[in-house]
Amino acid sequence: MLLTREVLDRALHWGAFAIVVVLSGAALLQQLATPTEFPAGFTVGLGAVVTASMLWCARDALRSNPRRTALQWWVLLTLGVGVIQAVWRFPRPIPEANSPLTILLCSSFAVAGFAFGLRVGLGVAVVAPMLLGAHAWGLIDGPIIAAIVMTSVAGGVISALVVDRLQRAARGVEVSLRDAWLERERASRGTAQAQAQDEWDGLVHDKVLGA
Repeated sequence: MLLTREVLDRALHWGAFAIVVVLSGAALLQQLATPTEFPAGFTVGLGAVVTASMLWCARDALRSNPRRTALQWWVLLTLGVGVIQAVWRFPRPIPEANSPLTILLCSSFAVAGFAFGLRVGLGVAVVAPMLLGAHAWGLIDGPIIAAIVMTSVAGGVISALVVDRLQRAARGVEVSLRDAWLERERASRGTAQAQAQDEWDGLVHDKVLGA
């Protein structure tokens, strides 16, 4: 199977959806294992929004939506919950444990490069880990959180660059296929014209001899 943009987009769509599902599941398990104290109704409301957003992402993946609207919404949603956690710093029973909101935030820079493109993907790869650092600073030793932030930035940047490279390669494959098809058409047209000319020349020759 050739790496066309249609094939690549379908694969990246399902890969992004898998990231959304895995990190959402991790956030749910974290909340069940060591519940973070959120305001009344916040957990239920956020759970409903996250579930609806995941179903939207699944629908877009099935349709291979070229606009990637659901993934774009997911990035904005997870950045929003990251801001909420960084500002309100909801307390957790175990300081070293990740907040469910932080886990959701980590999915933003993993899929932003595909959802929005290279530039926005690189921007989210910097902003999201900074929100993570703002949330965790003081709860974890400085060098540890600095290493986590740097690793997260590197992971987001690499993800955005790899997606961009794959998309460029897919466009190159499509251009090559188009050029090869046009060349084949030109060659076929030239062969047909040459054959028609030979047939015409033969007919004229026969007519002349007959005359």
